Amino acid sequence: MLKKLTAIALLGSVLAVMGCETVPNTATTQTTNHLQLLQNRTWIATQIGNTEIKTAATAPHLPSLQFDTSTQRVSGSDGCNRIMGSYTAGKDTLNLSQMATTRMACMHNDQLDQKFNEALAKVTHYQVFGKTLKLLDRHGNVLIQLFLSFILMGQDLTISPVQSNEESAMQQALFGGGCFWCTEAVFLQIQGVQQVLSGYAGGHTTEPNYEAVCGGETGHAEVILVDFDENQISYAQLLEVFFATHDPTTLNRQGNDVGTQYRSVIYYLNAEQKTQAEAAMDALKNEGLNIVTELSPMPTFYPAEEYHQNFFAKNPNQGYCNFAIPPKLNKLRSKFMTLLKTH
Repeated sequence: MLKKLTAIALLGSVLAVMGCETVPNTATTQTTNHLQLLQNRTWIATQIGNTEIKTAATAPHLPSLQFDTSTQRVSGSDGCNRIMGSYTAGKDTLNLSQMATTRMACMHNDQLDQKFNEALAKVTHYQVFGKTLKLLDRHGNVLIQLFLSFILMGQDLTISPVQSNEESAMQQALFGGGCFWCTEAVFLQIQGVQQVLSGYAGGHTTEPNYEAVCGGETGHAEVILVDFDENQISYAQLLEVFFATHDPTTLNRQGNDVGTQYRSVIYYLNAEQKTQAEAAMDALKNEGLNIVTELSPMPTFYPAEEYHQNFFAKNPNQGYCNFAIPPKLNKLRSKFMTLLKTH
């Protein structure tokens, strides 16, 4: 049964061509060729000009950019609109072109979207320092500062200590266990989980939307991307929660939700995650369970429309949520009380 909600209309796109002149970088920089680090990653803005952006609970609604090497496309959001365009990049040069925006729901009223797009129009260069991306104008002034959010395309591009002096225990996991409203609500309760982003993965189309995915037209699964601190919670423990709070024995189905978009799936980001997932699945099979969970390398992840993010918290009285989510949270509390956040 497909979840019902009022669709937020997507208005016509507005095309704005931005020609960026290629000039030598005049900024003082320690940057070498970080082209590989720039691309196939998602970056969330932390500062636009002199305006700092707080990234805490509103991270899914903040300006962000993704660079896809396979298509030479740049995509993302300015906070109120989806952004699509093309890019070319050199050792430190960055040229954005054919940038277009498509209207979405807006979660803020401080005109971040306008500031973000005005800054993008002036970008000619970039610098990468560890987990920080700086977009510069022709004079070397910092227009936008962004922070590494998550890895796309299933590529393991972990930043080495040479490229960053930061010692981070932050890791990511990508799970599909039916409706992402449900899985998101569960994993947001777990200690060490810093962010959960609902989205789509594993399909055959680019830029999927909710209506197409729910119609089974794209092959994508509803998934959640989990940012977690492994000093507080391990990947193995997240796997325990994952398997306990959905049914991994029903193919392309969770309760009344039927379709490939509701399939049980684990997308691993590296070999260690694959090994741990295989071990967890083998343990359940040894208990006599017929596990049908798909285990595959991480494909391109597409964040869902912003109104899906933190959906249960924003819509606690929505009919589907009232029916499907409380039983999962009750099971979570009964089996994993020691793993829950204390506030």
